[in-house]
Amino acid sequence: PGSIAYTFDYGTQREDLSEFHGASFFVKDGVTHKRIEITKERFYWALDEVIRLKQMPAVPHEAAIYLACLEAKKDGVDHLATGVGADGRFGGFSHFYKDRTVAGFKENLHKQFVSPQKVLVDPVNVDWVFEKYMEAGKINVQRFLLEVGTEGTAVTDVIRCSGLDAVNPYTELRYAKVLADGSQAKGFIKSAFDRVYPGQKPNKKYALPVPYGAW
Repeated sequence: PGSIAYTFDYGTQREDLSEFHGASFFVKDGVTHKRIEITKERFYWALDEVIRLKQMPAVPHEAAIYLACLEAKKDGVDHLATGVGADGRFGGFSHFYKDRTVAGFKENLHKQFVSPQKVLVDPVNVDWVFEKYMEAGKINVQRFLLEVGTEGTAVTDVIRCSGLDAVNPYTELRYAKVLADGSQAKGFIKSAFDRVYPGQKPNKKYALPVPYGAW
């Protein structure tokens, strides 16, 4: 109670993915729910600002988070809590579990990110990194995501660059069972949801929506 929940809204550009509408069902009494309106112009302005502040490339959704940070600072907020880390800790990124051999894991990783072998002039083989996460002949995906991740500290970085303290409680947690299938931990997540919101159904899960196609 007394806190503020910030939710993205892309207006008419992505009405089908209005997070504000979906989140409104779950905001508790005593919490102010604020809409962060994001237009194409604001998004690209924010992306330039994030790259300037960080002095490095940005993960695409950092621009949206930066706009939320600016609004939070206007409201006098100094700590911003996020759900960052939940996917990596509790069976998200299910595509990484489909083939946990080194070859299969690398292939899935390079579908999402650029293979360094293709862009560096004199690349060094880094397969030893994958070998470090082998257990019984398979990659332990959870441990890889816990220690290496896929986007590094991107969200935390942009929050700190904005002058706020990032609070990411899910990064402090770890599901102790080794997952061979990303869906295994979902029962745990569902039971937790049912305890907090009895009788409710969770919204369909989407990746953080940004209307790149339309823009």
